[in-house]
Parts: sequence; structure tokens; C-alpha cells
Amino acid sequence: MERDRPLDYVETQRVVLFSECDPLRLRGGGRLDHVEVAYETYGELSPERDNVIFVCHALTGHAHAAGLHLGAKKRGWWDNIIGPGKPLDTDRFFVVAPNILGGCSGTTGPLSTNPATGEPYYLDFPLLHMSDLVAVHRRLMGHLGVERLYAGVGGSLGGMQILQWVIDAPTRSSGLCWSRPPRGSPRRTSPSRRSPAPRS
Repeated sequence: MERDRPLDYVETQRVVLFSECDPLRLRGGGRLDHVEVAYETYGELSPERDNVIFVCHALTGHAHAAGLHLGAKKRGWWDNIIGPGKPLDTDRFFVVAPNILGGCSGTTGPLSTNPATGEPYYLDFPLLHMSDLVAVHRRLMGHLGVERLYAGVGGSLGGMQILQWVIDAPTRSSGLCWSRPPRGSPRRTSPSRRSPAPRS
């Protein structure tokens, strides 16, 4: 069988996961009465629903992680990682990649319509905690009928989401992979910075 094959055309899907009757209650107070999520999936979900790898993107990412959209020339941002024979092998795994809450690439965020005013939220969009992002991810998994992840993968902000997922639901994932830029990169996150050793 040929390995390292690119994915075919893919489509971004959308689903409303929270509504006025079942709002998303935020950790910092307040609530969101309408949360729509954009996501893509790659591969096939096993009958046991036990082959799911969840991909969390970095701050400026979006749901289009692999493959091509019809009419587009640019492949997804992790196309070299996701696909048949690749590290996230879609011949074996069902890979789920959503746009995060507040991401403004199809998922509810500051540019979305505030149901209370009929206008975009803009600066009225509430502050979010990492656990709010993960709560939406977990609801998406429930929508897909998945109780437990095979693994979660993410870099930068995506890695922080994966770590939060393990804190919030430690029994809901078999494994995790957190990646970040190497030490010395200007894009590194502050927890990875180290103060120089004191001089003797």
C-alpha cells in the first residue's frame, strides 16, 4: 500500500453545541447562549469509537488542518502530519480538528452575532479561560458519540488545551502529545522560559 499519501478534498462542518436552553457557563462568570463550532474530520471512526485523535490548534489556527478545500490551492496547516501513512495516520485513526471558541474562523467569537443585541459581540465578547475552550471540545466529542480519546495533540496554545483537558477529565484520554517551539524561539510561551543560572 502506498504510504504518505495526501488527503483528498475535505469539507468544514458546523454544529451548534450550546443554546439558550443549554448555555455554555463560563468559568469567569457569564454565559454564551449560542455556541457554534466549525470542525473537520479525517479518516473513519471505528465501530468501537476508540480511535479518535483530537487536534487543538494554536492561537491563530483554524479547523482546516489537512487536505484541500474544493477550489483552493493551499493545503491544511498540518497536512504534513495528518493523512494516510503520516504520523496521524488516517488509515488507522479518526482525526478531529475544530476551530477554538473565540477563534473567529467559523466558531463563535467576537465577530459572531450577540443574540441579546443582534449585533456582533466585538469587545463585549467575554474573556475566556482554557477550561472554557476544553468544555466546548468535550461537548463536540459528545456530539460525535465519543466518550474517550485515543490521544490529544496540540502545539503552543493547542498544547495548553490538551493539558487542561487532562486536568478536567483525566479518564477521558488514553494519551496526550504536547508540542511547543524549542527553547530560544521568540514564539515560545512564558512557562518555558528559564532564568539564567545565578553566578557563584
